[in-house]
Amino acid sequence: MRLGLRYYYGFTQALKDYQGAHNSVFMLSFGIPIIAKKKPEKVSSKP
Repeated sequence: MRLGLRYYYGFTQALKDYQGAHNSVFMLSFGIPIIAKKKPEKVSSKP
């Protein structure tokens, strides 16, 4: 399972009408594995 958080503060203006405005965003990502691999069994070398 994974969890991520990212903040982006952009320096480009999307529209010329909004002087001094910047693009900023919080991005949250969350991942759940769908198929888990089983661990291989240990092979014993004893007879």
